[in-house]
Amino acid sequence: MKPWYEQSFGSDYMLVYKHRDWENANKEASKMIAWLELAEGSHVRYRNGFIDYIA
Repeated sequence: MKPWYEQSFGSDYMLVYKHRDWENANKEASKMIAWLELAEGSHVRYRNGFIDYIA
């Protein structure tokens, strides 16, 4: 099975998003956590552009 990003975006993912890094991803995740007012230890599943699970 291919990685999720290849299934979602095809093999061009790494070319299109080569500017992305872990620092940026952590900042975006922190913003999402604050926006959703998630409690520590919460689990979120993001699929096909939508959040479909929070516990």
